[in-house]
Amino acid sequence: MPTSYELADFPKFSELTAERFATQIKQALDEYQAVISRVKTTRDFTWDGAIQPLEEAAERLDKIWGWLDHINSVAKTSDIREVYEQLLPHISNFHTEVLHDKKLFMLFIEYKDSIEFNKLATAQQTIINNTIRDFNLSGVDLNPDARNKYKGYVEGINELENRFSNNVLDATEAYTFHINLDERDKLAGLPKHTVQHAETVAAKHKVKGWVLTLDYPCYHAIMAYAEDRNLRETFYREYNTRATNGQFDNTSVIAELLKLRYNLARVTGYECYAEYSLIPKSAESVSEVNQFMHDLATQVRSLARTEFNDLTVFAHSIGLKGNMQAHDFTFYAEKLRKEKFHYTEEEYRDYFPEPRVLTGMFKLARQLFGLSITEVADFDKWHKSVRLFKVVDAYNKLRGYFYIDLYARPGKIGGAWVAECSSRVRFANDYLQRPVAFLNCNFAPPVGDKPGLLSHGEVITLFHEFGHTLHHVLTKVDFFSVSGMNGVAWDAVELPSQFMENWCWEWVVMQDISENVNTGEPLPRKMFDQLVASKNFLTALAILRQIEFSLFDMMIHEGENIDAHETLLKLRNELAVVPVPDFNRYENSFTHIFDGSYAAGYYSYLWAEVLSCDAFDKFRENGLINPELGKSFLVNILEQGGAKPAMELFVAFAGRKPTVDALLKHHGIE
Repeated sequence: MPTSYELADFPKFSELTAERFATQIKQALDEYQAVISRVKTTRDFTWDGAIQPLEEAAERLDKIWGWLDHINSVAKTSDIREVYEQLLPHISNFHTEVLHDKKLFMLFIEYKDSIEFNKLATAQQTIINNTIRDFNLSGVDLNPDARNKYKGYVEGINELENRFSNNVLDATEAYTFHINLDERDKLAGLPKHTVQHAETVAAKHKVKGWVLTLDYPCYHAIMAYAEDRNLRETFYREYNTRATNGQFDNTSVIAELLKLRYNLARVTGYECYAEYSLIPKSAESVSEVNQFMHDLATQVRSLARTEFNDLTVFAHSIGLKGNMQAHDFTFYAEKLRKEKFHYTEEEYRDYFPEPRVLTGMFKLARQLFGLSITEVADFDKWHKSVRLFKVVDAYNKLRGYFYIDLYARPGKIGGAWVAECSSRVRFANDYLQRPVAFLNCNFAPPVGDKPGLLSHGEVITLFHEFGHTLHHVLTKVDFFSVSGMNGVAWDAVELPSQFMENWCWEWVVMQDISENVNTGEPLPRKMFDQLVASKNFLTALAILRQIEFSLFDMMIHEGENIDAHETLLKLRNELAVVPVPDFNRYENSFTHIFDGSYAAGYYSYLWAEVLSCDAFDKFRENGLINPELGKSFLVNILEQGGAKPAMELFVAFAGRKPTVDALLKHHGIE
């Protein structure tokens, strides 16, 4: 359990009311402003005299704002939403004012030209260089009129992104589908746990029968297993038209958001937002990203077409009438999986109870990186299902902590992600703050007295987010701005997470993460072999879908007055193999790019997967559970944070630059 001294770094969620959040954030803003005023007049503009105090003030504000942002994402209430929306423009304006402070900017420029700069550690030099870059990206040299425009654009973008997220959450929670007791046949094919959860939701709504929702675990189960085609069609339409009509419509939000992003880029001297967005990333140009995507599409499209044709032939052979529709695809894909590999994904759920998966995952972290991960029993939490874990390294040194919040519920946004609770920082008084992460997923919650049961796909998701968590918690960088995932090029930040996914396909790991919830037996080797045989099942279609999203994201950010929906329709006509109905408005709930950090950066998933596949190949070539290689990955990548360029860190680990061949090989594509 953390000591009382360590507990100072943990939020007391039971005390963090909306009112207290407002008070603490305003206090942090005032403290930060006071530090800025002081360092601008000091004669001691050095690391210790100016930059360290600025780093600490930034860390304090970022931390308390991050706590509010986290609660607004996982336990949203009307008062939390209200205070978040009230404070958002203040945070936005403050950061803009800081980066428009010409005097502060010139002090950084002068410091970079000083003798002391050359004596700084690499991480410190990176912070200075990144800060100067951010001043320039924010238009520090703009005239007063242009600066005011920039400020308005940033404030508007932040407000619209928050509205987009709220609309998606509200639209998702607003829809329910009630099935009466005499309509039980509509549930045919659905997994037992989905039906049980629907019964629980019905009880909460005080109705008899079952209530289905648009929460992703429920939606996916319907699309994959519901025998009732009308039910599948209904849910496909509702899910893919969320935030499209009425009070939660995101159509105008997207249009205005794209306009503001374009204006932001133009006022700072860039041709478009895509070009502006790439400046802090590792990709060198928009054309380089687009070429990468189009080349990859050329590699996979023929195979994707074959996969779809084979699936269609199979569907017709077992009774599909007419053309394959979008709401049929996942259903018949599961049928074909069963035919070819003798299983459906749902059949594996009993073998992946959450406690066993976590235990096995932590064992792998010990084998690869020498970590000891133990649960903290007594801590302040935002929901009863949340857990907290402590991470100690091979030398018995405390490295940090992470919370785990795995299950979907009302008031929690969808998806899976990791956010920072606090970063590793060594303060001026020599106190070392340990990093703490928030690991969030949206799995189906436990039913009855059984633990939560995960599909293999959800196990992969958990390993993915655990990779992000390790990246944040294991850093040895003591400076806030480049500690953990901070300062890491966004198109390389997925390297540790995607690297960890690969272990879910290895027998040596499978034996540790699987255990039948009823018998206690691990997954049989035959079932594992069936799983591995299906690893690249419909893989080209999956990659093509990622390419479609990535190109869509770049295209809508490459010009002015671009119609997002028309762009997506055009791209689908050129690229997609699976038919998508015109009513599909997936973009209206595409939170990654319209309320997240992936705007003009969604390509990062495939870009970073080249790195992760190449890195994992080194383990395959040199012994999977290889502590020496694990230490190299730990030292050269996980511990380095954003102190050095991502490619430099990869080369330090692998001894060479990556090649796209590794990505194709991992997906079984020649």
